[in-house]
Amino acid sequence: MVEGEKRANRKKGKSFIQKAKKFGKQGQRGKGTEIEQDQYDYLVRVMERWRDGFENDEEKKMFVENVFEQTEGEERKLCGNQLASRVIELILPAADQKILTRFCSALATDLRLVCVDPFMSHVLEKLLILQTFHAKEEVVEVSEEQTVENMEWVLKVCRFVTNNLEDFSYDLYASHLLRTCTQCLAGHRCPQQATPGGAKPGAFGQRTEGYDSRVVWRYGAECQGQFGEVLETYAGRIQSLGAATLSNEMCTHVLQVFMEVVNLTSPKLVKSVVKHLIKTCLSGDSLDWDDVPSMRLLESVIKVGINNEKLNKKIFSKILDGKILELSVHPVGNFVIQRLLENISDKEQFSSLCSQLSGQMENILSSGCTGVILSLTKACVRLETQQASVLTELTAALHCSDSQDQLASCLAHMVTKDTMAEEGKVFSVHLHGSLALQQLLLFSKPIKVVRSLLAMAPSQLASLLADPRGSHIADNFMTSKTIGEKSREGLVKALKGQFVTLACGKHGSRTVDSLWKHSTIKQRQAMVEDLASKVDVLNSNRFGKFVVQNCFVAVYKRSKEDWRKLVEKGDKIGDMFTDIIGDTKPVVKRKVEEGATNKDEPAAKKMDKKEVTDIVDDWLKSDSNSKPAKKKKVKAKSYLDDL
Repeated sequence: MVEGEKRANRKKGKSFIQKAKKFGKQGQRGKGTEIEQDQYDYLVRVMERWRDGFENDEEKKMFVENVFEQTEGEERKLCGNQLASRVIELILPAADQKILTRFCSALATDLRLVCVDPFMSHVLEKLLILQTFHAKEEVVEVSEEQTVENMEWVLKVCRFVTNNLEDFSYDLYASHLLRTCTQCLAGHRCPQQATPGGAKPGAFGQRTEGYDSRVVWRYGAECQGQFGEVLETYAGRIQSLGAATLSNEMCTHVLQVFMEVVNLTSPKLVKSVVKHLIKTCLSGDSLDWDDVPSMRLLESVIKVGINNEKLNKKIFSKILDGKILELSVHPVGNFVIQRLLENISDKEQFSSLCSQLSGQMENILSSGCTGVILSLTKACVRLETQQASVLTELTAALHCSDSQDQLASCLAHMVTKDTMAEEGKVFSVHLHGSLALQQLLLFSKPIKVVRSLLAMAPSQLASLLADPRGSHIADNFMTSKTIGEKSREGLVKALKGQFVTLACGKHGSRTVDSLWKHSTIKQRQAMVEDLASKVDVLNSNRFGKFVVQNCFVAVYKRSKEDWRKLVEKGDKIGDMFTDIIGDTKPVVKRKVEEGATNKDEPAAKKMDKKEVTDIVDDWLKSDSNSKPAKKKKVKAKSYLDDL
């Protein structure tokens, strides 16, 4: 059973609205504060209406205003209810400033209770984001008086939350507020791809819309001093914490956000915090390499401190010296080495690390810490050093020194040559192996890797390039500055007879597109000859039919000369798609504005869509009929015409 079928057959979980309806019928009106049954039913209907969307912004605005009218005087009570707080979070980004101020005032009293509440804390967190950041495209229309009021509220909440750092860093809900307050004080949002704890964005459910896009700080440079004072006090409180608190899982997440965000504006504060962490919870003697929170914290310390001369010395002398090999094969500690290799910028220090890892590649491979190998190859490309030695080490680790033609295949599957030769075993493409192979193609002398790729059997090579993890290998092969034209031509020749199979697959078809995009006319003709032999099969396939269109296979079968002319007009391909699908630029607002300003001008007629074959004929005719058509002379109107 293919992966898509498995996903389709998997039982879908009930949505939040479905669960809310079910509990409402049973008389359970959500956790937290009690609300009336009619209020509960109304909020369920609000969520359903919000999910269905609105025809225009005016309708949406009216809906939001009507909903919040129903909450007036009961803001705090509703924020403490499970369903009501969820509804408020959903529609708050669309609310105007008066409504935001109302909720801010309601939650500003008894802040400790709000911060540790499972539901009110979420609303408070969202209010902090709304009052501190706005979206890039958003036009901010807030009076100076209102801006000052908003700033005072944000500072008040941030002071309270950060002053209670020791208590709140142990609490599940308040610790999230600590992270948000850190971002508000620093004036920068934490990138979602760097979610603390190593979790992927959205790993614990869909994120609420309207908040992640708010990345622009609302307050000017004149306000940075007041925020900076709170930030300094916050950093001082961090430095007063002991090792037990700092290594607590919740606290490590807070510290990761602090170091990443504050380092952008106040690197000195981060430097002082890093020194304190090295002295207390990250000292080499007491550090537990199996403790995941501590390792995540150490990763963040390396990110912000490895390229600072003084911190670099402390990190190596207190933590990493003599531990590189041990950590490289450690199931948790290997991520520390990965961050080290990804962020190091000193070539001499990187060369020293490579010498320490010399002869240990096979151990790293057998331990399953393949991310270290990938980070090593990336660092070689980025720093442009140690490429030959790393390639030699990798070749030896995969047992390919005597038969280098198998290097690419072994690396892509991340197994040794001996294991690959075992009968009856089928190996899947390894993600880290494929990514490492892509990096090797960017080396200054990738000839060994290129030869090993071209030496693969055509069916094996096609299978690799049609795999979800291996389809991007063709991109780097065709775009690498250090791979010559003959090698690119060799890849096309090596895949002869396999293009139809590639084109009929989701990932293989994008490999064909990549090869086509970066190939010469001669290479493209070889590809089209292969595709033209089974054009009916391609047209009946949902991926293949697009390859037929993009490569002009139908034109090639009709006339090779017409196909050549068409391909040589590569600069007009963009115009062709404009003729087919029209103007694709989303300029709805601009059209409305133009319509408002130029009412007397007739609206421009939409361009009629054409078939590809018609456009091709038009192009070819334009070559043969190069003379411009004479315009018919407009006959002057006479006064006699009116008689």
